[in-house]
Amino acid sequence: MATHDHSHHDHDHGHDPDHAHGHHHAHGPVEPLVEQDLDAADKSLADALRISFGLLRWVMVLLVILFFASGFFFVREGEVAVRLRFGRIQGEPGRQVLGPGGPYFALPRPIDELVRVPTSVRRVALDQSFWFHMRPQDAMKRLDELFSQGGLEPGRDGYLITGDQNIVHGRWSVDFQVDADNAMDYVLNVGEPDRADRLVRMAAEQGILHEVARMTADEFVQKLDEFQLQRIQRRIQRILDAQRSGITVAKVSLADPTPPLNSRAAFFEPGKAESERAQRIQEAQTHWQKVHSEAAGEGYPALVLAIDEYEAARGAGERDRSDLIERAVNRLLDGERLDAALKEWIEAEPDPALKRKLAELAGPRTVGGEVSQIIGDARAYRTQVVRQVRSEADRFSQLLPLYLNSPTTIREMLWRDAREQILQGSVEVFFVPEGIRELYLEINSDPRIKRQRELEKLRQDQKSEGQ
Repeated sequence: MATHDHSHHDHDHGHDPDHAHGHHHAHGPVEPLVEQDLDAADKSLADALRISFGLLRWVMVLLVILFFASGFFFVREGEVAVRLRFGRIQGEPGRQVLGPGGPYFALPRPIDELVRVPTSVRRVALDQSFWFHMRPQDAMKRLDELFSQGGLEPGRDGYLITGDQNIVHGRWSVDFQVDADNAMDYVLNVGEPDRADRLVRMAAEQGILHEVARMTADEFVQKLDEFQLQRIQRRIQRILDAQRSGITVAKVSLADPTPPLNSRAAFFEPGKAESERAQRIQEAQTHWQKVHSEAAGEGYPALVLAIDEYEAARGAGERDRSDLIERAVNRLLDGERLDAALKEWIEAEPDPALKRKLAELAGPRTVGGEVSQIIGDARAYRTQVVRQVRSEADRFSQLLPLYLNSPTTIREMLWRDAREQILQGSVEVFFVPEGIRELYLEINSDPRIKRQRELEKLRQDQKSEGQ
């Protein structure tokens, strides 16, 4: 058995003795050098792996830190935020909506999702919903410059129907915002700004249709006030609240309310006539006040009222009342202050409403204007006439005894005085010789006398203007 093995071994070496011999000598001095090279390579590889794994570990730590740091966020002004974790809202009840500020934390996607909800005011314009079709070249024209292009075409022209079954048009706009306190409803039921715009548009169209159907065409076109716009706003708000949208309507506006173009001119004719009527009434009232003010000054309301009440009392046969008011009128015309002139009347007046009105009119003012001037002139004229009559009466009393004693002398004297009075001034006197039976005169005014008359008239005019 051993011999077989040995023979087999010899046979193998016999095939290539040189090779066997050479191999035997190579394992002597080379083997230690190879082991040293392998040890150095293994050590270098181990060092490289150790450094790489160390760097990788720090990179992984840094990535983890960055991963979690990316979860910090701030909420800007004009928005709120809601955190979702695998689609479910996070946070305690009442604290689920994050207001402006921060920092807040949320795990990065896909674990957590941050939903930002804008709360600033936005606008939805209903320019075409209830407006007739316009050609592009007519977009910048005023309504009065537009012409009807035929009847309304459903699907192309927008319009509204009023409660009195008339067709009207208008351009509407709705300002709205997400209510921060109801942002949860917005996130759950609306979610996106585009959907919010569509929802507000549909609610506005429904609310406007409903409220305009309760108006007349005249109210819509000419008398739509802030109160009615707020009523439309409340209607739209109820529709949005029924959807739990979390949206608050801030303002509803209407621009260019108009009837159809083909009936626009006829529609405004009654309005123009009414406006002209109101203008005429206003002008008449202004003229009335001006005339009365010029006639009686600041005290004209009290004087007019007193005269009207006086005439009413006289007509009703109320003698005591008419005498009382007459005294008040006379005191007003005498220039007394209103409060003093009306005091007796106010104290005796039984009608509470009239008494309050008199008290309102009473004050430190007086009756003036043309009434005061006419009364002043009349008083001056009365004084002058009385003085003149008294003077003539005194002179007559003086002349009467003399006339009784010598009538001819007094009569001649009176004739002479009368003649001098008549012939004085601008009267020209011509002396004619006695005894001439016929005399033809061609009389012209003396230029000197004429010039003297003109100078005298000029002086009188200047004197009158100076007064």
